[in-house]
Amino acid sequence: MITNLFLQGPRGIGKSSLLRSVLGEIRDNVGGYFVQRLFRQGEHVGFRMVDVESGEPYCLNNEIGLRSLEDLN
Repeated sequence: MITNLFLQGPRGIGKSSLLRSVLGEIRDNVGGYFVQRLFRQGEHVGFRMVDVESGEPYCLNNEIGLRSLEDLN
């Protein structure tokens, strides 16, 4: 049984989209977080952790508030 899954690849290739799609189907059987790098104007500025169960985002950089998460890609 797989207990961990790590995806890596170039930016914009669809890793997060794939993960969200799969999690939608197996959410009752998994737990943990997924982590996304945050960029502002092409510069890496922090990380966003998202709780798999609740979908609640957590920012791992004190300079970036949760309100500004939508401004980052």
